[in-house]
Amino acid sequence: MQRQVPFNLYDVFARAPFCGNQAGVIRTRAEVSDEQLLLMAREFQLPEIALSRISQTNLYLRFANADRIMTRCGHATVAAVADFVLKRTPRTRNWQWGRYIVGESRALWKARVLSPRSTEVEISWPDSPNKVAPLALGEICRALNLKRSAIDSRLPMGIYSSGQTHALVPVVSETLLNRIEPIWTVLDRMFLNSSLTDMHLYHVTSVDPTRGLVRARCRNIFPYGVREESATGTASIALAGAFLSHVESRFRSQPSGLRFAFEQGRQDRMGHLNVSWRPGNSAQPAFWLGGRVYQTVRGQLQHLPAA
Repeated sequence: MQRQVPFNLYDVFARAPFCGNQAGVIRTRAEVSDEQLLLMAREFQLPEIALSRISQTNLYLRFANADRIMTRCGHATVAAVADFVLKRTPRTRNWQWGRYIVGESRALWKARVLSPRSTEVEISWPDSPNKVAPLALGEICRALNLKRSAIDSRLPMGIYSSGQTHALVPVVSETLLNRIEPIWTVLDRMFLNSSLTDMHLYHVTSVDPTRGLVRARCRNIFPYGVREESATGTASIALAGAFLSHVESRFRSQPSGLRFAFEQGRQDRMGHLNVSWRPGNSAQPAFWLGGRVYQTVRGQLQHLPAA
Protein backbone atom coordinates (compact mmCIF):
# COMPACT_ATOMS: atom_id res chain seq x y z
CA MET A 1 0.00 0.00 0.00
CA GLN A 2 1.35 3.41 -0.96
CA ARG A 3 2.25 5.60 2.01
CA GLN A 4 2.89 9.31 2.44
CA VAL A 5 0.44 10.41 -0.24
CA PRO A 6 0.78 14.18 -0.74
CA PHE A 7 -2.25 16.40 -0.44
CA ASN A 8 -2.68 20.17 -0.50
CA LEU A 9 -5.61 22.46 0.29
CA TYR A 10 -6.42 25.51 -1.80
CA ASP A 11 -8.69 28.54 -1.68
CA VAL A 12 -9.99 28.90 -5.23
CA PHE A 13 -11.53 31.92 -6.98
CA ALA A 14 -10.25 33.99 -4.07
CA ARG A 15 -8.89 37.51 -3.76
CA ALA A 16 -6.87 36.54 -0.68
CA PRO A 17 -6.20 33.42 1.42
CA PHE A 18 -9.19 32.15 3.44
CA CYS A 19 -11.65 33.42 0.84
CA GLY A 20 -13.26 31.73 -2.15
CA ASN A 21 -14.06 28.02 -2.24
CA GLN A 22 -11.96 25.30 -0.64
CA ALA A 23 -10.66 22.30 -2.56
CA GLY A 24 -8.28 19.50 -1.68
CA VAL A 25 -5.91 17.96 -4.23
CA ILE A 26 -4.46 14.48 -3.73
CA ARG A 27 -1.64 13.33 -6.03
CA THR A 28 -1.09 9.61 -6.49
CA ARG A 29 -0.28 7.11 -9.23
CA ALA A 30 -1.98 4.31 -7.31
CA GLU A 31 -5.24 2.81 -8.53
CA VAL A 32 -8.05 4.37 -6.47
CA SER A 33 -11.63 3.10 -6.55
CA ASP A 34 -14.71 5.30 -6.28
CA GLU A 35 -15.27 3.93 -2.77
CA GLN A 36 -11.74 4.93 -1.71
CA LEU A 37 -12.16 8.37 -3.26
CA LEU A 38 -15.41 8.88 -1.35
CA LEU A 39 -13.75 7.84 1.92
CA MET A 40 -11.03 10.44 1.39
CA ALA A 41 -13.61 13.11 0.55
CA ARG A 42 -15.50 12.29 3.75
CA GLU A 43 -12.26 12.53 5.74
CA PHE A 44 -11.65 16.07 4.50
CA GLN A 45 -15.31 17.23 4.55
CA LEU A 46 -14.53 19.90 1.93
CA PRO A 47 -16.85 21.08 -0.84
CA GLU A 48 -14.84 18.88 -3.26
CA ILE A 49 -11.52 17.10 -3.63
CA ALA A 50 -9.61 16.28 -6.81
CA LEU A 51 -7.58 13.15 -7.36
CA SER A 52 -4.76 14.15 -9.69
CA ARG A 53 -2.45 11.97 -11.76
CA ILE A 54 0.22 13.82 -13.73
CA SER A 55 1.73 12.82 -17.07
CA GLN A 56 4.04 15.52 -18.46
CA THR A 57 1.71 18.55 -18.64
CA ASN A 58 -1.46 16.44 -18.77
CA LEU A 59 -3.60 16.20 -15.63
CA TYR A 60 -5.90 13.20 -15.24
CA LEU A 61 -8.59 14.22 -12.76
CA ARG A 62 -11.43 12.68 -10.74
CA PHE A 63 -13.67 14.46 -8.23
CA ALA A 64 -15.74 13.72 -5.15
CA ASN A 65 -17.40 15.46 -2.26
CA ALA A 66 -18.48 13.88 1.02
CA ASP A 67 -21.77 12.84 -0.54
CA ARG A 68 -21.00 11.62 -4.06
CA ILE A 69 -18.63 11.21 -7.01
CA MET A 70 -18.71 14.29 -9.25
CA THR A 71 -18.33 14.11 -13.04
CA ARG A 72 -17.22 17.76 -13.26
CA CYS A 73 -15.92 20.30 -10.78
CA GLY A 74 -14.68 23.71 -11.87
CA HIS A 75 -12.98 24.91 -8.70
CA ALA A 76 -11.30 21.54 -8.00
CA THR A 77 -9.99 21.49 -11.58
CA VAL A 78 -8.54 24.97 -11.09
CA ALA A 79 -7.02 23.82 -7.76
CA ALA A 80 -5.42 20.79 -9.45
CA VAL A 81 -3.83 23.03 -12.10
CA ALA A 82 -2.48 25.32 -9.37
CA ASP A 83 -1.18 22.27 -7.51
CA PHE A 84 0.71 21.11 -10.59
CA VAL A 85 2.17 24.52 -11.38
CA LEU A 86 3.29 25.24 -7.80
CA LYS A 87 4.83 21.76 -7.51
CA ARG A 88 7.12 22.59 -10.42
CA THR A 89 8.12 25.91 -8.76
CA PRO A 90 9.14 27.60 -12.06
CA ARG A 91 11.33 30.65 -11.96
CA THR A 92 9.29 32.43 -14.59
CA ARG A 93 5.90 34.09 -14.21
CA ASN A 94 5.04 33.51 -17.85
CA TRP A 95 1.87 31.63 -18.71
CA GLN A 96 2.25 27.86 -18.87
CA TRP A 97 -0.08 25.63 -20.86
CA GLY A 98 -1.26 22.05 -20.61
CA ARG A 99 -4.23 19.75 -20.88
CA TYR A 100 -6.58 18.18 -18.34
CA ILE A 101 -8.55 14.99 -18.85
CA VAL A 102 -11.77 14.06 -17.03
CA GLY A 103 -13.21 10.73 -18.17
CA GLU A 104 -13.32 10.90 -21.96
CA SER A 105 -13.22 14.73 -22.07
CA ARG A 106 -10.09 16.75 -22.75
CA ALA A 107 -9.62 20.49 -22.33
CA LEU A 108 -6.88 23.09 -22.00
CA TRP A 109 -5.46 24.90 -18.99
CA LYS A 110 -3.16 27.88 -18.65
CA ALA A 111 -1.59 29.21 -15.46
CA ARG A 112 1.08 31.51 -14.12
CA VAL A 113 2.73 31.76 -10.73
CA LEU A 114 2.05 34.96 -8.77
CA SER A 115 3.97 34.00 -5.63
CA PRO A 116 5.35 30.79 -4.05
CA ARG A 117 1.82 30.03 -2.78
CA SER A 118 -0.51 31.63 -5.32
CA THR A 119 -1.37 31.30 -8.99
CA GLU A 120 -3.70 32.64 -11.63
CA VAL A 121 -5.45 29.87 -13.57
CA GLU A 122 -7.76 29.64 -16.58
CA ILE A 123 -9.31 26.44 -17.89
CA SER A 124 -11.24 25.87 -21.11
CA TRP A 125 -14.52 24.06 -20.60
CA PRO A 126 -15.09 20.71 -22.35
CA ASP A 127 -18.90 20.90 -22.44
CA SER A 128 -21.16 23.34 -24.27
CA PRO A 129 -23.74 24.68 -21.77
CA ASN A 130 -27.35 24.17 -22.82
CA LYS A 131 -30.88 24.29 -21.41
CA VAL A 132 -32.33 20.86 -20.73
CA ALA A 133 -35.68 21.57 -19.00
CA PRO A 134 -37.87 24.38 -17.64
CA LEU A 135 -38.51 25.05 -13.96
CA ALA A 136 -41.94 25.42 -12.36
CA LEU A 137 -42.15 28.93 -10.87
CA GLY A 138 -44.47 27.87 -8.06
CA GLU A 139 -42.16 25.05 -6.97
CA ILE A 140 -39.16 27.38 -6.99
CA CYS A 141 -40.98 29.95 -4.85
CA ARG A 142 -42.04 27.29 -2.33
CA ALA A 143 -38.50 25.89 -2.06
CA LEU A 144 -36.98 29.35 -1.56
CA ASN A 145 -39.86 30.79 0.49
CA LEU A 146 -40.28 33.64 -2.03
CA LYS A 147 -43.15 35.46 -3.67
CA ARG A 148 -43.44 35.12 -7.44
CA SER A 149 -42.59 38.83 -7.81
CA ALA A 150 -39.11 38.04 -6.40
CA ILE A 151 -38.18 36.12 -9.57
CA ASP A 152 -36.86 38.25 -12.45
CA SER A 153 -38.88 36.98 -15.43
CA ARG A 154 -36.73 38.98 -17.90
CA LEU A 155 -33.72 36.69 -17.38
CA PRO A 156 -33.06 32.98 -18.05
CA MET A 157 -34.57 30.49 -15.61
CA GLY A 158 -34.49 26.72 -15.99
CA ILE A 159 -32.36 23.61 -15.71
CA TYR A 160 -29.09 24.02 -17.60
CA SER A 161 -26.27 21.55 -18.10
CA SER A 162 -22.54 22.23 -18.22
CA GLY A 163 -21.55 18.63 -17.47
CA GLN A 164 -23.58 18.92 -14.23
CA THR A 165 -27.24 19.93 -13.97
CA HIS A 166 -27.99 23.34 -12.44
CA ALA A 167 -31.27 25.07 -11.68
CA LEU A 168 -30.70 28.73 -12.60
CA VAL A 169 -32.98 31.17 -10.78
CA PRO A 170 -32.84 34.98 -11.36
CA VAL A 171 -33.72 37.17 -8.35
CA VAL A 172 -34.90 40.79 -8.69
CA SER A 173 -32.52 42.36 -6.13
CA GLU A 174 -29.23 41.71 -4.39
CA THR A 175 -30.84 42.40 -1.01
CA LEU A 176 -33.42 39.69 -1.61
CA LEU A 177 -30.74 37.32 -2.89
CA ASN A 178 -28.80 37.65 0.36
CA ARG A 179 -31.89 37.03 2.49
CA ILE A 180 -32.98 33.75 0.90
CA GLU A 181 -33.23 30.85 3.36
CA PRO A 182 -34.32 27.67 1.54
CA ILE A 183 -36.87 25.23 2.88
CA TRP A 184 -34.60 22.21 2.68
CA THR A 185 -37.28 19.50 2.68
CA VAL A 186 -38.97 21.06 -0.36
CA LEU A 187 -35.63 21.62 -2.07
CA ASP A 188 -34.61 18.01 -1.43
CA ARG A 189 -37.72 16.70 -3.22
CA MET A 190 -37.07 19.02 -6.16
CA PHE A 191 -33.47 17.83 -6.46
CA LEU A 192 -34.52 14.18 -6.42
CA ASN A 193 -37.30 14.68 -8.98
CA SER A 194 -35.14 16.73 -11.39
CA SER A 195 -31.73 15.06 -10.78
CA LEU A 196 -30.14 18.41 -9.92
CA THR A 197 -26.58 19.01 -8.77
CA ASP A 198 -27.29 22.46 -7.33
CA MET A 199 -29.46 25.57 -7.53
CA HIS A 200 -27.70 28.73 -8.70
CA LEU A 201 -29.41 31.95 -7.61
CA TYR A 202 -28.29 35.13 -9.34
CA HIS A 203 -28.90 38.85 -9.72
CA VAL A 204 -27.38 40.74 -12.67
CA THR A 205 -25.86 43.93 -11.27
CA SER A 206 -24.61 45.51 -14.50
CA VAL A 207 -24.44 44.93 -18.26
CA ASP A 208 -21.98 46.87 -20.44
CA PRO A 209 -22.45 46.02 -24.15
CA THR A 210 -19.64 48.39 -25.15
CA ARG A 211 -17.06 46.51 -23.10
CA GLY A 212 -18.78 43.14 -23.49
CA LEU A 213 -18.97 42.72 -19.70
CA VAL A 214 -21.70 41.28 -17.46
CA ARG A 215 -21.52 41.39 -13.67
CA ALA A 216 -23.70 39.34 -11.34
CA ARG A 217 -24.03 38.38 -7.68
CA CYS A 218 -24.71 34.70 -7.10
CA ARG A 219 -25.42 32.07 -4.48
CA ASN A 220 -25.18 28.31 -4.98
CA ILE A 221 -27.23 25.99 -2.74
CA PHE A 222 -27.99 22.25 -2.49
CA PRO A 223 -29.66 20.02 0.13
CA TYR A 224 -26.61 17.84 0.89
CA GLY A 225 -22.97 18.14 1.95
CA VAL A 226 -21.89 21.69 2.83
CA ARG A 227 -25.26 23.06 1.49
CA GLU A 228 -23.80 26.26 0.05
CA GLU A 229 -20.61 27.02 -1.87
CA SER A 230 -18.82 30.34 -2.18
CA ALA A 231 -17.63 29.71 -5.75
CA THR A 232 -19.02 27.17 -8.25
CA GLY A 233 -17.31 26.85 -11.61
CA THR A 234 -19.73 24.47 -13.33
CA ALA A 235 -22.76 26.64 -12.45
CA SER A 236 -20.91 29.78 -13.57
CA ILE A 237 -20.31 28.21 -16.99
CA ALA A 238 -24.00 27.27 -17.17
CA LEU A 239 -25.06 30.81 -16.24
CA ALA A 240 -22.73 32.36 -18.81
CA GLY A 241 -24.13 30.05 -21.48
CA ALA A 242 -27.71 30.83 -20.49
CA PHE A 243 -27.09 34.57 -20.60
CA LEU A 244 -25.26 34.33 -23.92
CA SER A 245 -28.25 32.59 -25.51
CA HIS A 246 -30.57 35.24 -24.03
CA VAL A 247 -28.91 38.50 -25.07
CA GLU A 248 -29.40 40.39 -28.31
CA SER A 249 -27.36 39.58 -31.40
CA ARG A 250 -25.47 42.88 -31.23
CA PHE A 251 -24.15 41.84 -27.81
CA ARG A 252 -23.09 38.41 -29.07
CA SER A 253 -21.25 39.96 -32.00
CA GLN A 254 -18.48 41.47 -29.86
CA PRO A 255 -15.27 40.61 -31.79
CA SER A 256 -13.38 39.96 -28.56
CA GLY A 257 -16.20 37.89 -27.07
CA LEU A 258 -18.09 38.36 -23.85
CA ARG A 259 -16.82 38.46 -20.25
CA PHE A 260 -18.64 37.63 -17.04
CA ALA A 261 -17.56 38.66 -13.55
CA PHE A 262 -19.42 36.62 -10.93
CA GLU A 263 -19.27 37.37 -7.21
CA GLN A 264 -20.63 34.44 -5.22
CA GLY A 265 -21.39 33.58 -1.61
CA ARG A 266 -22.13 35.44 1.60
CA GLN A 267 -20.07 37.05 4.35
CA ASP A 268 -16.33 36.43 4.57
CA ARG A 269 -15.74 33.60 2.05
CA MET A 270 -16.84 35.48 -1.06
CA GLY A 271 -15.71 33.96 -4.36
CA HIS A 272 -14.77 35.87 -7.51
CA LEU A 273 -15.05 33.95 -10.77
CA ASN A 274 -14.30 35.08 -14.31
CA VAL A 275 -15.90 33.41 -17.31
CA SER A 276 -15.19 34.41 -20.88
CA TRP A 277 -16.85 33.42 -24.13
CA ARG A 278 -14.60 33.68 -27.14
CA PRO A 279 -16.14 33.47 -30.62
CA GLY A 280 -14.44 31.18 -33.08
CA ASN A 281 -14.90 27.95 -34.98
CA SER A 282 -16.18 24.75 -33.39
CA ALA A 283 -12.63 23.40 -32.98
CA GLN A 284 -11.70 26.17 -30.54
CA PRO A 285 -12.72 26.26 -26.88
CA ALA A 286 -15.62 28.68 -26.48
CA PHE A 287 -15.85 29.10 -22.69
CA TRP A 288 -13.00 29.71 -20.25
CA LEU A 289 -13.20 29.78 -16.47
CA GLY A 290 -10.59 31.51 -14.32
CA GLY A 291 -9.53 33.12 -11.09
CA ARG A 292 -6.85 33.26 -8.42
CA VAL A 293 -5.81 30.35 -6.21
CA TYR A 294 -4.02 30.34 -2.84
CA GLN A 295 -2.39 27.33 -1.23
CA THR A 296 -3.29 27.19 2.47
CA VAL A 297 -2.22 23.72 3.68
CA ARG A 298 0.46 21.21 2.68
CA GLY A 299 0.41 17.71 4.09
CA GLN A 300 0.68 13.96 3.71
CA LEU A 301 -1.93 11.24 3.92
CA GLN A 302 -0.36 8.44 5.94
CA HIS A 303 -1.97 5.87 3.63
CA LEU A 304 -4.80 5.44 1.19
CA PRO A 305 -8.07 3.94 2.47
CA ALA A 306 -8.27 0.16 2.23
CA ALA A 307 -9.68 -1.00 -1.11
